Amino acid sequence: GSLRLWWHWKGKYLFTFIFIVGIIVLGIWYSNSSEPVNTFTDSNVKTGVEIKKFPALEEPKTITFQWEYENEIYTITEILYRTAYEYYSSAPKEYICSEGYCPEDWEEYWAKMFLKKVEGDDTISQVASDIKTVG
Repeated sequence: GSLRLWWHWKGKYLFTFIFIVGIIVLGIWYSNSSEPVNTFTDSNVKTGVEIKKFPALEEPKTITFQWEYENEIYTITEILYRTAYEYYSSAPKEYICSEGYCPEDWEEYWAKMFLKKVEGDDTISQVASDIKTVG
């Protein structure tokens, strides 16, 4: 009951906000990017997906986000890094089946490419924590 009500009103808006902020951040970084990031790769045999190691955080940029919700203005300031943006923008967008054969649960592996926590990067949890702090 109460969790469902919370998700319906607050959670939906918070998720939508974080999603929109993520899209905006990616757009800003994309418009400023010019060179690919050099990363080391390992082969993931089970999924056929290349796994890249998270790079050292370089080229910081301070970004201020401001939005209005229920007649209140909220502001957070974050430090984002060009190398992190380039890491995520170079991630695969499709699932590649090895030797023309896809396992039955290939969709699950495809979704996990985007939903896993990346070791060495706490950007999403930091932004979520900052949003929680201001409102």
